[in-house]
Amino acid sequence: MLKQLRRATFDRGVLGGSGPWLILGAVLWTLRALRMATQRDTGVLWRGTIADGETLVVAARTARQRTSSPS
Repeated sequence: MLKQLRRATFDRGVLGGSGPWLILGAVLWTLRALRMATQRDTGVLWRGTIADGETLVVAARTARQRTSSPS
């Protein structure tokens, strides 16, 4: 439902020139951006088979490691 409302705010506010729709759209798109920026990415990082004798090490990165740029 929110996806349809965000689409309507773009159509009526930006393309249609309606001020109230534009303001509502700004609020909805800002909330969406904040939600996407703050949610954790919990996707699959690796999928495979571990043979006998192999070891898989799982470690959490610190906040400093996450924010530093890759070398």
